[in-house]
Amino acid sequence: MGWAIGAEFETITNKEVLSFLKECSPSAHSDLVDEFRLAAQSAPGVHFYCPAPSKYAFFAAHLADYTIVALALGMRKIAFRLPKPLIIDAVQDGGVLFPEIGTEWVSFTLASNNEPEVESRRKLGHWFRKALTTNAKRESVK
Repeated sequence: MGWAIGAEFETITNKEVLSFLKECSPSAHSDLVDEFRLAAQSAPGVHFYCPAPSKYAFFAAHLADYTIVALALGMRKIAFRLPKPLIIDAVQDGGVLFPEIGTEWVSFTLASNNEPEVESRRKLGHWFRKALTTNAKRESVK
């Protein structure tokens, strides 16, 4: 049984990510959600959504138009929707392509490879801001 996802998210832009969320019904650990919120602190225009917080459902960040731009998944994974020109930079910064969601998604593992916590947080904050600002720009062009 999957998580019930709000109808307002049913857009063309979210088609691939919603398919993944409905098929996999991912969860998100509360510690990861705390890091997710911390990373989003300096990001402009962020809104949060979780279909079932008491059951540790996935946790999403979205724009005002409901475009999902970031996800907290599992124990340590945070994924960002990025425009194609930034994907190479994200991978060089330790991100991993996340084709299960779509071609615009890159995931980072919180504090991976014994990376210092401060560096992990810097990375997450940086890519959170990039995901929000670049997707907001794309939406305003439409």
